[in-house]
Formats: sequence, structure tokens, C-alpha cells
Amino acid sequence: MQILVGAVLILYVLVIPVGLCWLLDHRPAWFRRGRIFLWVAGLSACSWCGVVGAILIPYWCGFYMPRGPELVFALFGGWAYPWLAALPVFCIYGVLRLLRGVFHRAESSGGRQGK
Repeated sequence: MQILVGAVLILYVLVIPVGLCWLLDHRPAWFRRGRIFLWVAGLSACSWCGVVGAILIPYWCGFYMPRGPELVFALFGGWAYPWLAALPVFCIYGVLRLLRGVFHRAESSGGRQGK
């Protein structure tokens, strides 16, 4: 059970957010014209299935007995786990993009002033 929890944690905290940030930089067309809503809905649905499955599969196999709050949080909030866990990565990514834009603007304006 600990391996499953660790794998889900690494997936939600590192793999999904870093992958989304990489895709946003390398394939920005995939996120244009409302397609970002498809990404949000798809990842939320996959997250809900993953979280509910991570609780119910061990329960059905007899390895784990979920308590009431765990099951309620999984059923009603399982879609939100990757978005909440990804906030630190998304914030760092946003700051880095902002700094890259500021340095790019300063570099391009500084080059024009010197000519």
C-alpha cells in the first residue's frame, strides 16, 4: 500500500505538473482556443478515477479498509488533488516565465537603444 501511495504522490506532485509545464513551453498550440479546458477536464477525470481506484482496489482485494472521511474526500474531491498538489510547481513555473519575459524585453529594448 505504501508503494501505491508513494507512486500516486510522485505522479501528482512532480510528473503531471512538470509535464504540463514542459508541454506548455514546447507545444503551446495544444492549449489555445479553449483547449485548456479539455486538459483540465481530462486530467480531473483521470485524477478522480485514480484516487477512487487507489482506495477501492485495495479495499476489494482485502488489503485495506477505508474510513468514512477518506472515501468521502476521494469521491467528492478526487478531481482536485493534482491541481492542489501542483500549485508550487505552477507558481515556480509562472515566476520563471515572468522573469524570462522581463529579461527578454530588457535585452531587446537595450539592444535598440544602443543603435
